[in-house]
Amino acid sequence: MDALEAIRRRHSIRGFKSDPVPREIIAGILEIATHAPSPRNAQPWGIFVVAGETLDQLRWENVAQRQSGGRLNPEVSHQIFQSHLRRRQQELARLIFQLMGIKRGDDAALAVWQERGYRYFDAPVAIILCADKDLDRHYAWFALGCLAQNICLVAQDFGMGTCIHDQGVTYIEAIKKWVPVLDNQSVAMAISLGYPDPAFPANAVVAPREPLDGIVRWVGF
Repeated sequence: MDALEAIRRRHSIRGFKSDPVPREIIAGILEIATHAPSPRNAQPWGIFVVAGETLDQLRWENVAQRQSGGRLNPEVSHQIFQSHLRRRQQELARLIFQLMGIKRGDDAALAVWQERGYRYFDAPVAIILCADKDLDRHYAWFALGCLAQNICLVAQDFGMGTCIHDQGVTYIEAIKKWVPVLDNQSVAMAISLGYPDPAFPANAVVAPREPLDGIVRWVGF
């Protein structure tokens, strides 16, 4: 798959097969992905790959923390989107809920859906991305974004699907209990990784994109 095709085809996968992913394949994905750009070649990322029984424990620890009101990760934003940002968020949610059969006002079904994110969408692999605290947060998050995009694009070439999300890193005590995060690392985001389940309805969702006329201003042309 060439780069242009990979960029156009990438979309979030929220339902995975249970098939394990060999370590050597994940290593191959990460070796390529870490060629991502970073400010002054700082490469401020820490990468933790979690699978097997440890991931299962982490999933249910996240769920337990959510149910008991656990301590939130200060690096995860809980901002409520407004204006055009909220419209885009709602449009995506509408597409997902329609395919998943979640009706407006069905709080029970919504809660079941939301819990999937805290379980890493039941993917066989979770990648936890951390940022080095020694680097300015804005620089570090830019670098992590570049790395995360690379992971998602490269994974497609290995037949994998991915979903970048913050639900899996919302509860900091759950992460620190099962992932050996260093003191100088901020837990930033999670990527669920695995073989897509073609029968899972929400996997058909491709988030719509704004036309260029609405987001690009041409200067000097």
